[in-house]
Amino acid sequence: MPHEGTAALSSSVPASISAPRTCEAVSAQGQIDHLTSHNPQPRSCSRPEEFDEQLRLHPAVLSLIRRVPAEVFGEIFAFILPEDLLDVSGRAQLVDLQLVCQAWRDAARLKHQLWSGLSLSPSLKKIPQEKIARWFSRSGSLPKSLQLYIPNHEACESQNSPCRLHAPALAALLAEGGSLNYLFLGCERTQCAQSLLSSLNLADSEAPQLPRAWESLKSIALEFLTGWNESNDPRRSIFSRLPPNITSLDLVLPDRAFAFEFEVHSAYTPLHIPRSLLRQLTSFSLVCNWEGFTWLGCTLPFCSNVETLTLELDDLRWDRDRDGEELLERLRSGILLPKVRTLRLLPGSSGVLCILRAPQLVDLDVDLGVSIDNHEESHLVGSILTSTVLGFIKGSNCEGSFRSFRLRNAQVHAEKLADTLRHLPFLTHLTLESVDVVKRNRKDTFRLLKEDAKPSLPHREVLELLKVDPRLSHSSLLDFLKSRRPFRMKNKKPLFRGSPDTLKKLTVTFRPVAISISWQSIDTKPVIQVLKRWCGVSVHIGPKTYVD
Repeated sequence: MPHEGTAALSSSVPASISAPRTCEAVSAQGQIDHLTSHNPQPRSCSRPEEFDEQLRLHPAVLSLIRRVPAEVFGEIFAFILPEDLLDVSGRAQLVDLQLVCQAWRDAARLKHQLWSGLSLSPSLKKIPQEKIARWFSRSGSLPKSLQLYIPNHEACESQNSPCRLHAPALAALLAEGGSLNYLFLGCERTQCAQSLLSSLNLADSEAPQLPRAWESLKSIALEFLTGWNESNDPRRSIFSRLPPNITSLDLVLPDRAFAFEFEVHSAYTPLHIPRSLLRQLTSFSLVCNWEGFTWLGCTLPFCSNVETLTLELDDLRWDRDRDGEELLERLRSGILLPKVRTLRLLPGSSGVLCILRAPQLVDLDVDLGVSIDNHEESHLVGSILTSTVLGFIKGSNCEGSFRSFRLRNAQVHAEKLADTLRHLPFLTHLTLESVDVVKRNRKDTFRLLKEDAKPSLPHREVLELLKVDPRLSHSSLLDFLKSRRPFRMKNKKPLFRGSPDTLKKLTVTFRPVAISISWQSIDTKPVIQVLKRWCGVSVHIGPKTYVD
């Protein structure tokens, strides 16, 4: 016979995954003791199936998983959800997690980060303003972010149909929706953004006393997909009506092939971004493939307080005949960015280095966007880049502040890369991601650096080699690392020669391949083990993944 109270406990507490109360835990433990002590031969019982079920349920009540703090579950939820700005799918996943049990629901509500960002592509006449407000109310005091992506505005081209962004519901959301920190607005053409601003003005006139989420914005992102029909009058520009307090602007301009009847017209099209707005920015991102200098000259020269600059320019289109005098002037004087500390250049943008000057630069991130299968062109681009980087560093006179260099998706000659690194002795952080090095005389970059009479990269603290081809030999890297502080093993301990090395962190990861060859055992090599155990270096090797 089961111990008295067993049935009641098994029908309630074991069916839940919440932590049991103290009395429930004591009862469960007592019943486990009773079952195991009074039934040494359960199969001889008249109802062995019931005994087995009770013996299974009651230990489950005491499982450690029930005692995991709600804060830990919240961190797990934040990790498994796909994005910070939850779209329909992400919101459905969050709702499903809350339906598991009361404890998981409480954990999700305690994790304010889960409720701080929304991504919507709604029917603009039916924006659930109250639901959005309730969602954001669960984010506590965290900054709130909203992404609105509204494509397919064929109605903008019909004079008989108003633009869908001229929507009272959307205007009310931005005018009355509480405090927002970040807004992303993606639409087909500039007229759509103008329609939204008109709706905001209408909301102002109807309820001027209400606090405006629009004015609380600190960060805004605008993406225009196809159309560019800005007014020639700067006072009527969409940029003149942006929130007054923004300090971060991400701007994606439409492709010149879609925005202009003739692509060359992009070379003469200005951007009417108020200079006062540009001067108050601390972060600026610009994606543009227009030709010439006009649009560039309207923006970067006035970014006097920008500290983080990201550019994706899709190969600058300069015509030496059309832009001759202006091109020469830009090359002579450059564009001064006095406070830029982080410069990120996405594919097609490395050419702009020849006209930029960043005397306070700390971090340079260059992505060439070169496929590993494209050899001839990528070698040329990579080789030119190395000299361009050195020219930019010298022209900016930033040797005193420049510390971190990241090169991504490139193929370069070993000698060119080695020569570049030799001229950057002040670097503390070096990252090479998906960089294929072309050897000559069977020597790669690290072999060449090891052979230098004077050690290269004498101040490096962080070395990251990411998405490495695992089929390549690792011996040159290991020899380079050992050369910085030679040692020999005695009684299973290293005896070092020379002063301690500056290296604090080493990371090596691999791109997926069909087979594993040379890199397979790098993490077991003596140099790596010595760095880990006796030099205090944080070492991460792998993982290695394979594809069919």
